[in-house]
Amino acid sequence: AKLLFHRIIFQKFSRSAFISLKEIEAYYNLTYVPSQKAKGLVPRSMLEIVGDIEAGLRQNKIERQVKEWLGILKKEADIQIMI
Repeated sequence: AKLLFHRIIFQKFSRSAFISLKEIEAYYNLTYVPSQKAKGLVPRSMLEIVGDIEAGLRQNKIERQVKEWLGILKKEADIQIMI
């Protein structure tokens, strides 16, 4: 059941979770590079990790969309507890 839920969520939100080059560049310059330098490491080039950055940003965007969608469903739900 959990796998089916993840498949449905992926199908519903993956198309709308477009990640622009601007978002990738911003993450690289504002998050990745500073974090690597803070660790005393030399940051890899953006070309080396663009796929990883895109995948991470897409996953974060999908998670935000799912959270928002579930919030809407909860607000719209008519739940009655009968004891």
